[in-house]
Amino acid sequence: MTLGPHLDPEALTPRHNTVVSGYVRHAAVFPHASLFVTHAGFSGVGAALSFGLPMVCVPLGREQPDNAAHVEAVGAGRTAAPDATVEELRSTVADVLGNEAHRAAAASIASAIRLLGEGARAVDELEQLRGSGGHAG
Repeated sequence: MTLGPHLDPEALTPRHNTVVSGYVRHAAVFPHASLFVTHAGFSGVGAALSFGLPMVCVPLGREQPDNAAHVEAVGAGRTAAPDATVEELRSTVADVLGNEAHRAAAASIASAIRLLGEGARAVDELEQLRGSGGHAG
């Protein structure tokens, strides 16, 4: 579990198999995870999809509700309300873990991302724009 600087890790009582940290690279943990419970920020959703990881999204604001809706629309996970009870969240997590369709949808997106060069084309095009003084060819 990662926490932003505004949350006190000492206020939590994690289970024995839980590590609480301020920051962990997605690439360090996603290959070992079965599910990503997230606030549905753009970076986290993109990283999870690139690893084929299904999600439970608990959007808090900004672009997060839209991102969560898109995760649901493509079948890569479900959304829980920010005020969901522990039982509601537990049920949503169990549903996503137990439904192979969510994992298959996330894996399909990961495959598409790989086939598209994992963003390499976008980086190339941005570098070309920068090299041409900001004007497209």
